Amino acid sequence: MIKITPNLLSISRILLVPFILFLIINKSFFIAFCLCCIASLTDLLDGFLARKFNAVTDLGFYLDSMADKFFILSLYLIIGFKMLLPLYIIVIIIFRDILISGSYFFFKFKKKELNLKPTLISKINTFMQMFLIIIILLNLSDISFLSFNNDEIISLFSYFVIFTTLSSFLIYINIWFKE
Repeated sequence: MIKITPNLLSISRILLVPFILFLIINKSFFIAFCLCCIASLTDLLDGFLARKFNAVTDLGFYLDSMADKFFILSLYLIIGFKMLLPLYIIVIIIFRDILISGSYFFFKFKKKELNLKPTLISKINTFMQMFLIIIILLNLSDISFLSFNNDEIISLFSYFVIFTTLSSFLIYINIWFKE
């Protein structure tokens, strides 16, 4: 049972996405915020459990990656559609994921292996992207945290996301050219 739990967590993240999108479209931002927090926690937990209980599998790697891509791309598309972030941020995030996924399939088609093992900056990037979604939804819920201006926090984390997104992409490109 322990060996399949990380995979079930990845699947649950995939299954939460349509509900979160529905809630955002219907302006139920606080509930969407809560579900995004749960989905983000599943991302942390699935990797932790897989390593802790020696349950790392190829299926788990692909499920986790697919769940992350589906979560990030779907939510940033809706955030872009609703104009909750500047378009250039959405384009950078989506462009990176499309290029990485496209490169993987291109190299697979050429019958070459491509190292897609997540780098530290890639893991930080996924965390930052999920965190930015969470604070955007929290802001839309009209819940102020601490004594900061929520728009300033969103702006600050947007810059972090741009930095980690571009950095992780450049590091992947560097790794692939060395292979």
